[in-house]
Order: sequence, then structure tokens, then C-alpha cells
Amino acid sequence: MKKVLIIDDDRIIRLLLAKLLNTEGFDVIFADDGAKGLEKILSGEVDIILMDYNLGEMTALDLLELMKKNNISKPVILISAFDKKDIERTTGLFGVNEVVQKPFTNKELVETVKKVIN
Repeated sequence: MKKVLIIDDDRIIRLLLAKLLNTEGFDVIFADDGAKGLEKILSGEVDIILMDYNLGEMTALDLLELMKKNNISKPVILISAFDKKDIERTTGLFGVNEVVQKPFTNKELVETVKKVIN
């Protein structure tokens, strides 16, 4: 079973995403900010990372930069309310696999995760 790390500072969003991905057969773990997310990523138990752009005191760009400095290469899906094209341009250097723009459908998110993980 593939393990998805959800990093989002909104508890309700984390729980909703977890429920959705659990029903699709994924094992889900959480982090409520970028620092905790990095700890879980460094533990090596993560197959794919699903993160919001805003992570409390850190942004996705900050976390992606830390991952790059630590030579961590994991599939990343970024969720953002910002314009998708702007986010793709900004995060392209960091190896973000996909950007899902809010609002999104459950189907869109699940299909994106399946596409990236395979």
C-alpha cells in the first residue's frame, strides 16, 4: 500500500483528504506544518507528498527548497488556490509533479495522485 503524506495546516482539510485517499486504498500520514512534514519525509516512510502551498510558518517553496538541499526526491503534488500556471512556473525548479488548483473535485485529486504515484 502506497503511503501518502498530507501536509496542510488546516485540520479539517487533512481529515477530508485522508478519508478520500483511504477509501481509494492509500495509507495516509499527516503533518500540520512544513517542519513536521520534513521530519516525516526524512524518516523515509513516504511514497508521495500532497501539500498545501501555505504551511503555517513555512510555504511549500520553503519546504521544497529544504528537500532539495537534503537531496530528497519524492513525488510532490501541490494544492493551491493561487493561479495554477503561476505556481507551476514558481515550483518547476523544485520538481513538483503536479499542481491541483482549489477548488478541485475528489475525482480530480484521486486521479492526480494515482497518475503521479504510478
